[in-house]
Amino acid sequence: MKLKHLIAPLALGLAIAPMSFAGYVQPADVMIDLENNYAQGDLVTARTAKSDDVYIGCGTRVYEDGVGGIFRTGFCQAGDADGNIARCFTTNAGLLDEISTVADTGYIAFGFDENLGSCLYVFNSNQSFYLGKEVKEVK
Repeated sequence: MKLKHLIAPLALGLAIAPMSFAGYVQPADVMIDLENNYAQGDLVTARTAKSDDVYIGCGTRVYEDGVGGIFRTGFCQAGDADGNIARCFTTNAGLLDEISTVADTGYIAFGFDENLGSCLYVFNSNQSFYLGKEVKEVK
């Protein structure tokens, strides 16, 4: 009898859960913390920001070194509504791989060494809820 009372609410919860999150939006404004040396935000929210100074992104570059080898480098950069700017560069293979998976609708966070300008970490998350309501309404 107790099991029956437990299963019904659980089944109802599982049925409602997908409906509750359908179209869920979680914008992440670009934020730069110069005390702790990190920046974060999602690309769509940055692109649709009211200020033209707001941006965030990462990229990679691949060069032939002239002697038969390949040189890879990457970077992340951000600018927030308060006029703060953060940038970092890396040749670390793991960070370059992470940068390469950033999607045009994703969330990015990166840490940097302010003295050397190097990237300490790069996180990214490609989730539908970073698309924002503006993109959802474009259908």
